Amino acid sequence: MVSRDELGSGYSSHAAQRPRVNLLSCVARQTGREPHLPNSYNLPLGPTHGASQRTHSAGWINPEIIDHFVQYSTLLYTEFGDKVDFWTTFNEPLSFVVYGYNTGFHPPRFHDSPTLDYEVAHNVLLSHAYSVQRFRELKSSGVVQHRARIGIVLNANQFYPLDASNPKDVEATERAMNFEFGWWLMPITSGDYPPVMRERVSERLARFTPEQSALVKCSYDVLMLNHYYSRAITDCDSEVSNSPCSSLHVGFGQDKGVDDTHIVPGSRPGLQDSKGNNYCKSYTTYPPGYLDTIKWMHAKNPSAEILLTENGWCGNDEVENLDQL
Repeated sequence: MVSRDELGSGYSSHAAQRPRVNLLSCVARQTGREPHLPNSYNLPLGPTHGASQRTHSAGWINPEIIDHFVQYSTLLYTEFGDKVDFWTTFNEPLSFVVYGYNTGFHPPRFHDSPTLDYEVAHNVLLSHAYSVQRFRELKSSGVVQHRARIGIVLNANQFYPLDASNPKDVEATERAMNFEFGWWLMPITSGDYPPVMRERVSERLARFTPEQSALVKCSYDVLMLNHYYSRAITDCDSEVSNSPCSSLHVGFGQDKGVDDTHIVPGSRPGLQDSKGNNYCKSYTTYPPGYLDTIKWMHAKNPSAEILLTENGWCGNDEVENLDQL
């Protein structure tokens, strides 16, 4: 969107994506749609540089990224504040934090650190909160249109006990919900991380100052949710576990401590495409799970509106396929 140098020099008038966003916004309005501007996994090269060495400029590892993100956000709010109705600071922070800083599946491919994923998540949440604060300031001054609203898109799976009569499975299920969903939802609705995370992660989990806690709490105008699948949960050390505790990734994986490989009865697996590939094998859709995820979110703030931003099921690549409806 804009270079690091441009951010430091009062913003350039030649940001590469400006014409594209303007065009998309106009097209959306002309077709009766409301523009929604998200930040989906993107981080400019400048702030990312050095991440592999964990240097002072190592992207989300460095708390200085918070100020950089607010500057970046300010540019967007200033440029498009009169055109965009819904704003998203981050899309699916769970995914880019866990896959990028715990399992190593996504860039920058860190893995098996007992603290890194929590440090990054803390910086992301503070970046979100300070960005929302700036959004509201600009809205009050008229730079952002009065009807615009902002939030953070959280992705969440729904978990059920593998054996509902087993207290350990029930406990593991609630723990999994709190580690994956509550990790992000509880700070913005209550001002702190879930108690079970405080207990299990202990001092490796950063603490908000009183001022930060007040800023993070209610840092949204509308809750936003992505949901795709559900799983049956058992404790990682149970006799039926397919994922022994020792096999889980250090940090988030072992702290959560569950086996989430079991499919909920009644789930619908994704289909292969015409070439026999099944990229959605893990996306086992279970419609009741979608509603239960919404209820779990609603319970944290019953007065908040919820915008359902993504959901779906992986069919094949045929256009005329009733299974996709």
